[in-house]
Amino acid sequence: MEKPTSIEELYRRRLGLLEELRRCLEQEADSLAGPDLDGLWGLIRRKRELTSAIDEVNEELRTMGQGASGTEAFRILLRDPGFSDLKRRTAQLREEIKLRVLENVAFIGETVQFLDELIGCITSRGDEEPTYRRLGGQVEGRGPALILREA
Repeated sequence: MEKPTSIEELYRRRLGLLEELRRCLEQEADSLAGPDLDGLWGLIRRKRELTSAIDEVNEELRTMGQGASGTEAFRILLRDPGFSDLKRRTAQLREEIKLRVLENVAFIGETVQFLDELIGCITSRGDEEPTYRRLGGQVEGRGPALILREA
């Protein structure tokens, strides 16, 4: 891929990556509800690639913004209405991504809680301490795990 040569190009690249990450998170929600475990593994890899690419763009922006010419370029861009729209859209996408991540994490947590309660019913365990921790993994001393898989 061709290296961006201006701060505005980097901002546009980051915006495109953020849009793709948002779409990826939407697909993840569909796969979680599906459930489509094979699809989830591919989405996990894609999210890692996207976040790495976003980090690279952010680092390029920091590097490009250093020095007198970078500072002047930022000043000029800040007066450009098109650039303001770009910054606003980037901020909006970041918020959408945060919300989507929180929704997906909540769905996973609720699913784990449901499975734990179901296992409790099957084993006649009642209201004892859960077998699985909220964020994954088995609680120590709870006996053999009925389900043991990383998500």
